Amino acid sequence: FASAESGEQPISFTRILRTACQEEYDALLLSPGTKKSEDRNSADQRTETLVALCTFFGKLYVRHLLLLKVVEYVVRDLLWPRRGLPETAHVDCVCQLLGEIMAAMNSSKEGSFLDQVLVRLAHLKDVLVLDPEQNPFIGSEGTRCQIEHLLELRGKRLFNAET
Repeated sequence: FASAESGEQPISFTRILRTACQEEYDALLLSPGTKKSEDRNSADQRTETLVALCTFFGKLYVRHLLLLKVVEYVVRDLLWPRRGLPETAHVDCVCQLLGEIMAAMNSSKEGSFLDQVLVRLAHLKDVLVLDPEQNPFIGSEGTRCQIEHLLELRGKRLFNAET
């Protein structure tokens, strides 16, 4: 695409795609709606969109269209909130993302990052929160199964056979 300013290099499709993804991600996480003010359908739609976006991030990473540092930022943003534990939907998003990218993570740097994330997920799997008002993370059975599956794959190193 031609640049808006003459004399600048053209903007690539990949750059436009990454910018659009970043804007959508930021809009989903930073929008003013809170759980109390959102209706249930709106919250479910936001969750579905975020899961789909994280899955898409994984597909971009596998095709070398997204850098590891971007994936690290998204995962840290979702799993390590400023206060308390992450929302179940955020853990689901990370599980979807890891499901897409585990097979492509071969280097020691990528493996180290993956190990950190899996340690965090293992901890979250065991967290039991009885008061949802106090903390938004209530690990559903589906979320726990996703985490166990990822831990099993990492333990068996099955994902390396796919590459």
